[in-house]
Amino acid sequence: MDTRIILKRLLSPRITNGHPWIYDNEIEKIEGEPTPGEIVDVLSSSRQWLGRGYANTHSKIVARLLTRKYETIDAEFFCRRIDEAINHRRFLFQKSCVCRLVFGEADDLSGLVIDRFEDVIVFQFNTAGMHRFRNEIINCIRERFPEAFFYDKSDLNALMKEQVTPLNGWIGRACPEPFEISYHGLRFAVSPSEGQKTGIYIDQLENAVIAASLCSPSGKTVWDVFSNSGNFGLRLLQNGAKSVAFIDQSGTALSDCQENLRLNALTGASFHEGNAFDILRSWEERGEKADIIVLDPPSFTKSRSSKGNALRGYKEINLRALKSLNPRGFLVSASCSQAISRQEFEMMMYAAATDVGSRLRLAYRGGQPADHPVVLNIFETDYLKFYIFEKLP
Repeated sequence: MDTRIILKRLLSPRITNGHPWIYDNEIEKIEGEPTPGEIVDVLSSSRQWLGRGYANTHSKIVARLLTRKYETIDAEFFCRRIDEAINHRRFLFQKSCVCRLVFGEADDLSGLVIDRFEDVIVFQFNTAGMHRFRNEIINCIRERFPEAFFYDKSDLNALMKEQVTPLNGWIGRACPEPFEISYHGLRFAVSPSEGQKTGIYIDQLENAVIAASLCSPSGKTVWDVFSNSGNFGLRLLQNGAKSVAFIDQSGTALSDCQENLRLNALTGASFHEGNAFDILRSWEERGEKADIIVLDPPSFTKSRSSKGNALRGYKEINLRALKSLNPRGFLVSASCSQAISRQEFEMMMYAAATDVGSRLRLAYRGGQPADHPVVLNIFETDYLKFYIFEKLP
């Protein structure tokens, strides 16, 4: 390996304990001039070999380790890693062909996400290193799913920071959009070119199935706040809710929700475009009440530096929901902000409940599904908090 990264003498335990990221302030010097995504060796200050990965000096994360073995990183390497990821999820295929096949750092493939939507596979090459091996990775997946359609939905903001030109769009033949998928008996219209993330938020599909049990007995009034394409509300309607109010700031998201409602021949929905905080405040002032309120907001922070503001935002929206929730009603509350810990989220919920004079009983505590595995050594892989609380009288 011609290019080597030498780390500072005080080596972070985070790196030795298995975390793949090497920040710019952890590096003593770089021997060579790596191009973005070039494979490099990483050594300690005493020249002890630590691992091999790829580098990008344009990023604050200068290097990302892919292996701690002396092995060549090539097409064969990526095929092995992808096979390991798929085999880890093999048991999930018996339930659904909608799942995450590769989840970046959790599958030792930092910067790569691959989602399967039945016959369509969507890629995110979110770093220079993964983009450099884009063709090898696509060919590997094509060998395993020869009949599938392929779409590149790499994160444009992430690639801009990496100074990489994106190649987003259909790879080879195109699948007409939107196409339909099915998950546990509910159909969704998916459009990778227009939808959020890789098409829809697949990390909450399973949690919506869990939340659907709250509709027994039937006849509940539901508010689906930050509804996006309607995953939670549609599932609750399917399971007996009398009515669901879908609330989202995006008119496009609400249009997608209406299409999903049509696909499933469901009725009882109303749609409300606008700021969720303002809408909940207005409904509270009018004395509106609900039996179930779902809060599934986008991430309120991407970094720990703005964590305080994020917690205030979470407290405000949960406080508003609690004020409008009927006694014995259920609050379904989630956070996808990785910077917010579970303990911090639960303390925020306690503070919100205290401020409105409510007692909350924890009915369910969960997180991300099995196709988004958590590696304890890499805390960024554990990002989704999902709770169901009962409001006690």
